[in-house]
Amino acid sequence: FMSKKIIHFYEYLDYEDLLELGFEFKKPIKNANTGIYSAYLKQPIYFYLPKSEILEVYQDNFSTNKARYNINLDEHNELLEFCDNLDTLCINLAVDYSEQWFGKKLTSDTLIKYIQAIYDNFDNEEIIIDIDIDNLDHLDKLSDYNNNDNTNILIEISSIEFFKHTFRLKLTLDNI
Repeated sequence: FMSKKIIHFYEYLDYEDLLELGFEFKKPIKNANTGIYSAYLKQPIYFYLPKSEILEVYQDNFSTNKARYNINLDEHNELLEFCDNLDTLCINLAVDYSEQWFGKKLTSDTLIKYIQAIYDNFDNEEIIIDIDIDNLDHLDKLSDYNNNDNTNILIEISSIEFFKHTFRLKLTLDNI
């Protein structure tokens, strides 16, 4: 049993610092139910999201439960910088692993068109992060999250997923 490697995102606003975390991947495997390929990190990385608001919980096209987390830009705009660096890292890792993952050498110019960014500008009002919820036990706690100032969300970065000409870093709700 390995201890969780929990980082504080604001200590990783510099891209070089993120690189030093040493993202190493296992060979991609295919999920038989969804057809999504995942390259899992040998050691997942965890970080806490700053206190904000969960706007909704919903299911995506692959029946994955997701929580829509609102980034409070007034208080936590550095979270966007961290997410941008993670997306850049994801693209650069995909370039490095492109032959193994996609069967051919790809450039960052090509891959940048296919990445699904970590955050989304929702209705041009709210900046949101969609977080996968794999453990349904978290749904109850999640409903209390907005009303309880003492709860925080721990995120796990476990893998890069590939599906339908898109790839993304998978952010999963680890704990509340």
